[in-house]
Amino acid sequence: MNLKGENILKAAFLVGLTTEGPKLLTIYPDNPKMFSAGFRNELTLKCMPIGAKDGDFHSFIVDHVQIISIIIQIPSFEECYDCRDTYVSLGVIVHESLNPQPYRKILEDIATACKAKNLLDIKTLKSLPKKLYHSFRTPKFTLEIKKGINIEFTYEGEVTEGQRIREALKRL
Repeated sequence: MNLKGENILKAAFLVGLTTEGPKLLTIYPDNPKMFSAGFRNELTLKCMPIGAKDGDFHSFIVDHVQIISIIIQIPSFEECYDCRDTYVSLGVIVHESLNPQPYRKILEDIATACKAKNLLDIKTLKSLPKKLYHSFRTPKFTLEIKKGINIEFTYEGEVTEGQRIREALKRL
């Protein structure tokens, strides 16, 4: 990850599986000039594929940008008859040439921390794209998931998955 004090994220987003199908719940920054209706539709459909399951990771290129996301299983956020758990896809949009693995690690850590602290409610999850976008400027940054609950990220070197999860949970 080559971060030099500038925001390398073009945007961060949350797609949800609703009773009407996949829906873009939030994107930040929400700039219609940067992201056309066609782009948003493709983002929504590709980030919430049929058969998606908790922990699935997706990375694909659309219109010279790379979309990187993780699927998270959450309690239903809609009023409906026979409501069951549903899914959201939390993701980032970056330049197409960047390695998706560091972003995958960050998204996995966010999902793990939200699950560990029981923060899988839609209000908290919808607030994450804006916070993630503004936090992501250096190899070491802090993301406030909810007031008083922060995750510190340091991705200057390679660490094993087990080490990352233990370190993320210790900081909560």
